[in-house]
Amino acid sequence: MEKISTWIITLSAFFLSLLSIIYLLNQKSPEPVTPAETLKVMTYNIHQGFNNAGKVDPTLFLRAIQAENPDLLGLQESDTNRVISSNYDLVRWLANKLGMYSYFGPKTKDNIYGVALLSKYPLEKTNTIFLESVADQRVVIEAHVQYQGKSVHVMVAHLGLSVEDRFNQTRYLWENVLKKLSEPTILMGDFNTVDWEDFADEQAPLHHQGSFWYSHHYKEYEDRLAESRKKHIMERAAEAGFHGMSSFREYMTDTWKLMNPGNFSAFTWFDTNEKLGVPYERLSPSVRIDYVYASDHFKVIESHILNDRNTLQASDHLPLISQLKFDNFQQL
Repeated sequence: MEKISTWIITLSAFFLSLLSIIYLLNQKSPEPVTPAETLKVMTYNIHQGFNNAGKVDPTLFLRAIQAENPDLLGLQESDTNRVISSNYDLVRWLANKLGMYSYFGPKTKDNIYGVALLSKYPLEKTNTIFLESVADQRVVIEAHVQYQGKSVHVMVAHLGLSVEDRFNQTRYLWENVLKKLSEPTILMGDFNTVDWEDFADEQAPLHHQGSFWYSHHYKEYEDRLAESRKKHIMERAAEAGFHGMSSFREYMTDTWKLMNPGNFSAFTWFDTNEKLGVPYERLSPSVRIDYVYASDHFKVIESHILNDRNTLQASDHLPLISQLKFDNFQQL
């Protein structure tokens, strides 16, 4: 009986290895592309591979990405290579289907949400930065791509949920990336932070006090303020001169906000955690917490949120897309 069990394990391992080899041999190699006049950038939190009915369905994410055909694609919650998600590698699968280069960080063994970058252009100088995290460990990944003969620094972030984590992590990016910009840079991702939140101020702007999120999540906002007071975050923010997203906009362009200045009701996240299986027509909009930031080397041509039946079924986040082109060449 013991010999039979050993043979079964050995054969299983052999067939798994064979399937892996067949899969790798059938992967598409990214084909060289001629740089277009504009650079299309997309950020998308893919919900750990689950759709809003709680089922694994990678075709929904692929369909959304193919509809936009981005040059650079930042993914969050992309660590899907686990038993609960059928042990499939969604990043590799998407890269293969899309014919794109990819970088994933950190390794699956670190057991965190995962962040990935897919690109039509080869990725250079790839790196994963572990951010100061009190709760779940969060990271930002980075790489360089050559676009129109110039090196572009691309970063993809997924920041924490607690006020302390978001303060520490956004402040890190502000101090170590934004304030030291010297090359064309794109920073995108899920920041879990509304654009009007000021870490140094308790008062939300008047136009946001009447927003859907503020009126329906007032208790949550009060809890955030209580945490800020307990951790002395407002004092620390004021001492550092850091005000959150408004401080980001001093150094980089919030591409969506630039192109949609009067739209205070747009959202990229909606709460599905307690509403799995609810028809998409009944899901409540919430807040815009996903961003594409671009340095002044770029001119923003267009920016939109992909909000359709497919994306409302695919994830609790909607993809944000921005088109950029080089502007201030004298800075390069």
